[in-house]
Amino acid sequence: MKRVRLFGSIHQHRLYNNYAKTVIEGVDGTIYAGPNAVEIGEQCIGVVTAWNPDSQPLSDAKNSLRDEELRVELLRRGYEPFRVVGKNPDDSWSEESWAIINMSMAEAVTLGRMYHQVAVFYLCADEVAVVRCHDAKVIRRCPRRR
Repeated sequence: MKRVRLFGSIHQHRLYNNYAKTVIEGVDGTIYAGPNAVEIGEQCIGVVTAWNPDSQPLSDAKNSLRDEELRVELLRRGYEPFRVVGKNPDDSWSEESWAIINMSMAEAVTLGRMYHQVAVFYLCADEVAVVRCHDAKVIRRCPRRR
């Protein structure tokens, strides 16, 4: 499958706007970004996925393999990741992801780049940053509770 890099396109602009609307929810129902998001204090949380590299859909089986590779890499680096799901507000799209407390933004971007992600999320007290992986630029900022 040919991978298409979308940097700078109208499609990419729309994609970033959609990323900014993403709800990040734990498997226990805890909302980390979106309506009624919980307080997270002063800690920041990196959110990284291995699903659908370069925003190109893969099968669930391939995504699951990539997800497990990312989990093992996070553990190897000494992190204690926990499962979250990034989804759009109408639940028509979702991707399994890993949330990592006190991960630096740079480390989240490095991992996103390793797994060919367009962007990663970085959650802090009141804000979500959508960070583009190819240049580590914050491309959208939005309230964490919206």
